[in-house]
Amino acid sequence: MIGITIGDPLGIGPEVILKSIKRLRKYRKNLLLIGSKEAFLFWNDFYSLGNEFSFVGTDDELIKKLKTGWSGFLVYDVGLGFEKNDFYSSAQIAIRSIDLSISLLRAGLISSIVNGPVSKENISKIIGEFKGHTWYYAKAFRVENYNMAFYSKDVRVVLVTEHVPLREVFSLITEDRLKFTINNTLSWLRSFYPSKERFKVGICGINPHAGEGGKLGDEEEVILKVLEGMKGKMEVEFFGPLPPDTAFLEYRRNEFDAMICMYHDQGLIPFKLLHFEDGINVSLGFPFVRTTPDHGTGFSIAGKNLASYESMLNAIKYNLLFENV
Repeated sequence: MIGITIGDPLGIGPEVILKSIKRLRKYRKNLLLIGSKEAFLFWNDFYSLGNEFSFVGTDDELIKKLKTGWSGFLVYDVGLGFEKNDFYSSAQIAIRSIDLSISLLRAGLISSIVNGPVSKENISKIIGEFKGHTWYYAKAFRVENYNMAFYSKDVRVVLVTEHVPLREVFSLITEDRLKFTINNTLSWLRSFYPSKERFKVGICGINPHAGEGGKLGDEEEVILKVLEGMKGKMEVEFFGPLPPDTAFLEYRRNEFDAMICMYHDQGLIPFKLLHFEDGINVSLGFPFVRTTPDHGTGFSIAGKNLASYESMLNAIKYNLLFENV
């Protein structure tokens, strides 16, 4: 069963979730919405979507429903009221939903997770440091070697580093980090291409023109050292380190299966240019599948019926690939 957290209920999370599940009614037995009952009902009525729900508020109630069945979409209510324009209580719902999803994953009551978008700033005001979903789940499950990745049908991007200041990137690109990133990338590719015998993976350099032989920086040497050590040991052909400005041109020309990028904007600028509305974020290295739409809370367009739900729909569909449906 896939758990779907509401995100920040004053953002577009409820809108894109509710519009997505309306198109996935035949999979309703595989989906568990996690969030505020009041918020889901408010936005469902606001957009006249006509989704029907059954509600639970405890694990025991959920287990009973799983045994006896239910009508409509199943919602696990986090027990917090929804108030329009109260961003503090809205962030409380968001983090409570995430925490509940962690509990449900540990209990085996859900097998994967899709997260609605949240405000890192607003959640940080409640719990202190919050660097994002990937970081939070990694802490909860004590996963050290994980990566953020981005998926669409024709472009797949894996980040070596994530939400860190650019000045820290060079020191974080180590042999160990590159090795587990490559391993996570290959495990990911195998998960949805199980019959493919050989993969093509591009690897971006760090400096302009990938350092131009050391004239513009020598940080690419660590990439070359790792690739040399892996040569012939895996079912993969590496391309790189590639000049970042033409790396994605090479992706298209050589039909790569994935591109490994050294830092956040290096990978996300081209990916979002091509797939802002339909791409999804995938966490690699976790003991469960975790996705989220590749966009933020959209506070400025919430309630205006302007949000595209395509990314959320694709995130749920991605998780369904790993369910027995």
